[in-house]
This record gives sequence, C-alpha cells and structure tokens, in this order.
Amino acid sequence: MLKQLYNRTKNTLVIFLVFFVIISMTASAVSAQSSVLNVNHHHTAIAPPPGKIFHIVSHQEAVQNFQNQASSNIAPPGSNNFDAETPGSIACVYKLVNQSANEPGVCEPSNTPNNPVGGNGSIAIISHGDYPTARSDLSAFSEVYGLPLPDASNSDPSNFQVKYVGGPSPYITGLTPPPLNPPGTLNPEIEPALDVQWAHAMAPNAKIFLVEAQSLNIADIEQAFQAAQYLVSTHGGGEVSFSWILGNFSNPNSDTGKYTPPTQEQINSLDQIIQNPSYTNVTYLAASGDIGAPMYPAGSPYVIAVGGTLVNRNANMDFVSETPWNYPSKSPTHSSGSGPFFFANSNELRPPYQDSVKSIVGAYRGVPDITMLAHSLTPLGESGVPIVFEGSWTTDPNGIWATNPNMYGVWGGTSLSAPLAAGILNTMNITNSNSEQTIFNTLYNWGPDPKHFRDITSGTVEDLSTGDPNSGNIYTATPGFDQCTGWGSLVGNATGSVTPKATPNITWSNPADICQGKPLSYDQLDASATNLTSGAVLPGTFNYNPGVGTVLRGGQNQSLNVTFVPGDSTYNTASKNVYINVNECPEKHGFFHQTEYSTFLPFQWG
Repeated sequence: MLKQLYNRTKNTLVIFLVFFVIISMTASAVSAQSSVLNVNHHHTAIAPPPGKIFHIVSHQEAVQNFQNQASSNIAPPGSNNFDAETPGSIACVYKLVNQSANEPGVCEPSNTPNNPVGGNGSIAIISHGDYPTARSDLSAFSEVYGLPLPDASNSDPSNFQVKYVGGPSPYITGLTPPPLNPPGTLNPEIEPALDVQWAHAMAPNAKIFLVEAQSLNIADIEQAFQAAQYLVSTHGGGEVSFSWILGNFSNPNSDTGKYTPPTQEQINSLDQIIQNPSYTNVTYLAASGDIGAPMYPAGSPYVIAVGGTLVNRNANMDFVSETPWNYPSKSPTHSSGSGPFFFANSNELRPPYQDSVKSIVGAYRGVPDITMLAHSLTPLGESGVPIVFEGSWTTDPNGIWATNPNMYGVWGGTSLSAPLAAGILNTMNITNSNSEQTIFNTLYNWGPDPKHFRDITSGTVEDLSTGDPNSGNIYTATPGFDQCTGWGSLVGNATGSVTPKATPNITWSNPADICQGKPLSYDQLDASATNLTSGAVLPGTFNYNPGVGTVLRGGQNQSLNVTFVPGDSTYNTASKNVYINVNECPEKHGFFHQTEYSTFLPFQWG
C-alpha cells in the first residue's frame, strides 16, 4: 500500500557571489523501476517457499507528480516551493496545533512551522526484513523538521528501539537481524521508514519500537504481533501500527486483480493474538488497502481500520477540504479500501460496536472505521510526504541537499494513513489506558461529534479488485458513518486550524503644523486604539517613529508612524501613518510674536 509518487533526479549548480549562494535544482520524473535505487516491487509472482502461509504485500506505485513535466525547479523537504506535506502542515490540518493568524494561508506546508508536541507511552511499528539504517534515517528526518532526535542507545530508556523478533515468549530478545530481501526487489525498509518517521512526527514524545519479523513464516508473523503488544503494554501503553496486507493478489507485481485474504483458520489465529486480554492498554491500527477492497488485518474486528483521504489544496497551497482517496483511472489503479469484509474463503462478522450502523454495514465487519491523509492534491498534481531512506536527503532544514541523493520521492497511500492515525491517537491520549473494545465504543460514540471527527460528506471510492463478491462496488461519502470514509478523519484538541485575531482601529489625525526647531511631543503623537465594533479602548503600547523629542527638519507632509502592540493577545498588531507640516516661522521680538498680533503695544514704564 506504499506509494512512491515521484522520484526526481537532480543536477545542482552552485554559484558563489559576494553575499549570496544560489542553488538551482532541475528534476525530472522517472519511474520507480528506472530510478538509481532500482526500486521494484518486493513481492513477485514467485510462490512463497514451503511453510510460508502468509504472503505480505505492500503496494508500490510511481506516479509523476508534475503531470508529465520534463523538469521543474523544485526544492527538497522544508523549503518554500516544495509541495510535499510537512509535520506542521499535517498537524495543522488535523488540529493537533493551532496555526497563528500571522502565518499566511491555511495549513500551507511552507508556512506551518508548529510541530506537534504531544505523545506518550509507546507506538510499535511491525515490519519484516531488516532496516539497518532506521536510526540514522529517523535522526536525519527529525533534524530536518525540528523533532526530538532518537537516542543512540537501543535499550531502555531509549526513545527509539529496533527489536529483532526471536527468543522465548514474548519474542523480544532476538539477536539475529532479519535478512534483507533478495537483490532486484524493493527493500522492505521503505515501508517502516514511512511508518516510523511519520508516527514520530505526529507523536514526537512517544517511544517508538520497530519490530522486525525474521521471515514471512506464519510463526514469525504471529510472534511479531506478540512482541509488539508486549513492548507497548509494558512501556506505558499505546498503539501498534501495521501497514502491510496479509493475503495475495492475482497480479502481485502491482497489487491488483483478485485479492485473496488469509484463510479463516489463519484469520482466527491472528485475531486471538490481537485480542489477548492480558494487554488491555494496547490498540491496533491497520491500513485498509489501496484497491478499494477491505483487506486484512484491517478487516479484523479487533483492529481500527484506517482508510485514506485526499487533502485538497488550492492554488495557494491552502488546505481546502478532504475527500475520499480514489483514482480508478490511473494505471495502476488505487482507491481506499472500503466495504464489508466478506470473501469466498473467509470473512469477519459485524462486531457489536457496529450495531449502531448495521443498516449501513450489514452482517459483516464494515471497513474503514476512520480515514486519514493518504495523499494530497495540489496544483502540481498528487503529492504526499517525503521520507529519509538510507540517508538519501540532507539534514539541512533550509532544504539544501547534501552530496548523496540522485533521486527522492514523495510517498503515501493508506500505508501513510495508519501511522498518522496511530500518532494522532497517541497524542490525543485516548488509547493508553483502555481496552480495545472500549476504544471502539469510544470511537463509535464519538462518531457524530464534530469535535472529534471531520465528517467527509462527498466523493466516492470504488472496489477495484476482481473476482471477489464486492468487485465493482462504489461507496459514497455521506453525512455520518459510511463505508467510504467511516466516521471521517480524526481531529485533535486544538480549537481550529486557524485562530483568527481582531484588528484594532487606530485613531490618529494629521497633527497641526509646527515650527521648525520645535521637538515632537504628545501633542502631535496622540494615537488611540479601539475595538472596531464596540469602540472600547484597547490597552497596549504605542511605538512612534520618529519618537517624542525628535526635531524635524522643515518641510511639508512629513510622515509620522505608530505601531500599536495590543496587550490582549486576541488582537493583531496594527499601525498607521499621518503627515505633518514643519514650517519656517519668523523670529519673535520682545515678549510678543509680531505675526500673532495685529497691533504692537509697547510696555509702559512709570
């Protein structure tokens, strides 16, 4: 379900001037297969070795984000003309932070510097295969975006730990790293790179565990789930995020065609592990899938199924709306996994917490429960999020690339939606002390409440799989719960993406003329500030330029400026200019100024 939207090659020209450094980058879109990393699908048509019961797949797709443009002047993550999402922009969209009214736009990626600051307990990311650069990549990613860096240690109390699954139960003492995938296939660490980095971005103070299964053998996969739930439970509680799919596709090189989930026996076995009553402070989340059909383990009634949305942005890159993620016309096609989990060889019945929406889901488990960003739609096309993979981009927050990469990509899909949801739930602190059943009841009780969900009410997704009972079904987003987006997308505790501020009304008239040589005083610098609607006087500080005591040279229409800094933080700073004439006045004689009197009256002595 992992999408690489575009890869870009770069030629860098550096010209040093006296006071400036100009770096120009030209990028051309290339396919994942032709990139310098030789990125291919890690799953092939070759049958798994004997004993391999699950075939775990992750959907990779290269989509040219610049709509067939041969080249574009683009900059890497963190710079102002890059259309990728940032931790700050996503946190703003989902109301984990307030965007200051002094920042232009609405949750615009280049102008939302406020990162989430929450997170507690722990989040476990389950994967398979070794990811040897996980720590250094997370460190580089965190440094670019100003997030807490991972500790150097791989043991408690380190905030980031990689665990090789193995040893006795609970399988957290493995000493041997899993093998990398065979040459010519996509290294499996692409997926955990996305999951680890963006879960950390949403919950920067949570401990992150990367739990690596030794192989695709069913015993190893089940042990990975047990290791993850033990680690999370014993480290403050939290979330387990799973962005892979268990099952097979008839077209495994593109994760399309007919999807066959695990057998009923396999599903029941893993469900038993997930719902272990010994771990009441652990919540599972799983990506719902990328071809419109609900997939496992998102179809489990013990897992929060996370679908995908498009975050729509206008020409100014302002956040406008969310709609279901659905591209049936692209090649290969993709669409957020939706609908009842009902297949010829296995199914999941409707759980009790969905009884309130049984008229919509029917007799079987309805997917998804919630939705989160899978990609964003910008004026340049479909975009997503950057990741650091094997040190492929610089840690310079100004966006100047280091000597390494010849390519970079922007990624997404429901593979992104799941860890985002895990991080946001963690930051909202609603899952760390409750059983999964309580969490589901909470989510479904919250469903109609706009304080907790952004209801997505327009758009569709289409089941793009073939040969299953729901193939071709189209699900429509409607008010309330639907099988297109569930209850909608989670929103955090901030009062809104943008906190508007009032602008004070500055009253200040052009002062009367003064004579040259007379210093400015509060006779001239007498501005006041009021509420525009009520007329109430506002407290604050008036900063004049030029200030009191300044002697102006002679001349007409000389500018005076005041900047008002309000004492009330709900108001913006305001300023105003007025103009004054400074005249050359005649000299005075005696005790009277001749021009001020029509008759000169001499003193009388006597």
